[in-house]
Amino acid sequence: MLEALPADTPGIVIVQHMPELLRAPLPNRLDSLCSITVKEAESNDTIIRGRALIAPGNHHLLLKAQRRALLR
Repeated sequence: MLEALPADTPGIVIVQHMPELLRAPLPNRLDSLCSITVKEAESNDTIIRGRALIAPGNHHLLLKAQRRALLR
């Protein structure tokens, strides 16, 4: 499914429940196949257009809302 998404797709967060050793190479493999960037989520990552974040093995993800300043 990710391979079909265009490069400007809204940001995506993925939690895939599978053994850590099998899941570890998943972000790199998907990144090589997709138009969007796919990476393992890290602390303080931002959900941005054109990127999918995959939860690390044996971890949950916590999303935290941020307020952005508007420039006038």
